Amino acid sequence: MSKFIEVTETSGKKVFINVSHIFMVEPNEKGCSINLIPTGFNSYPFQIVRTSLSCDEIISLIRQSE
Repeated sequence: MSKFIEVTETSGKKVFINVSHIFMVEPNEKGCSINLIPTGFNSYPFQIVRTSLSCDEIISLIRQSE
């Protein structure tokens, strides 16, 4: 089983997200935002990936990766 999920950002860029780094999934006006804790990445406290997928779809992808 993979620890990564593949998500397409609202910009059209495909990214792979390590599910161990996700701390929040929240709905927004165009789908949902996935908040990540990127330890050691440019000293940012967190990063956000915005996607047109619904929160339910993201949660389903996370569960499938377990």
